[in-house]
Parts: sequence; C-alpha cells; structure tokens
Amino acid sequence: MLYGSECWPMTKAQERRMEVAEMRMLRWTCGKTMLDMIPNSVFRENLEVRSISDKLREGRLRWFGHVRRRPLTAPVRRVEELTVDGVRIRGRPARRWEDRIKMDLKELLLYVPGWFVFMYVCFLYVCHLMSLYLSQIQTSLAIYHRWTGKG
Repeated sequence: MLYGSECWPMTKAQERRMEVAEMRMLRWTCGKTMLDMIPNSVFRENLEVRSISDKLREGRLRWFGHVRRRPLTAPVRRVEELTVDGVRIRGRPARRWEDRIKMDLKELLLYVPGWFVFMYVCFLYVCHLMSLYLSQIQTSLAIYHRWTGKG
C-alpha cells in the first residue's frame, strides 16, 4: 500500500483515504467491523501499529535525506531544477513534492523560513566534508592493501 509513497505529493484528502483504508484492514485483521463500535485507538494499541500518516511522512523525509545527499549532477537532483515550457492551465497549481516536504518539516517544527536555507547550506557542507573524508579513507585503504599485498 505504501510502495513508492516517498515521491507522492499527497493532499489531505488522499491521506485521509489512506487512513480509512488502513483502518478497514486493521479491523478486518482483528475480525471486527464498524458495527462493533470500537474506537480506532484500540486497534492501534492492540496491534501496536502507528498511523499511516506518520509512516508516509517518515518515508518522505527519509527519501528527502537520500536525495539531498546525492551530488548535484545526479539525475534525481537535476530534475529539481527542471522547468516546463508553455502556459500553465487556470486554477490552483498542483501540489509539488517539495511543498509536501516543507509541510512535513513545519508539522515537526523543523522548518523556519530563514533558518531552513542556513541549515540546508550547513547540511550540504557536512555532506561534502563526509564525501571528502570517505574518499581519503578509500585512498588510504588502497595504499595499505597495495603495500601489504592484500589487495
């Protein structure tokens, strides 16, 4: 049910439909129906299951971290800068994945407009330092294996 959900720019209505479907499955698992008048929280406690909304948010933010750690030349990063030529249709623009990530970060109190840019730059700098550090380790290991004859 969650396959590929990391990239879905979900609306509140779609998220609600996912929650309803999940609760129907949990009720079915327990052999109960809506007619039994048992609150949703009882099923979550008995089955030790978190809300599907939390799982969706967790997956999106995990994928966001993976995307941000990729180099700027990677296809997944080049798509971020992609613009579509032509005239936009009338009405409200469709929700983008980036918009949903910002909403998730705001819900978790991790997004402050001015600080987000600063934290993002710091994050990129740390990732750059980590990549340099890892490349130095790989080079050192290669030299060591050549020197000891274990490579």
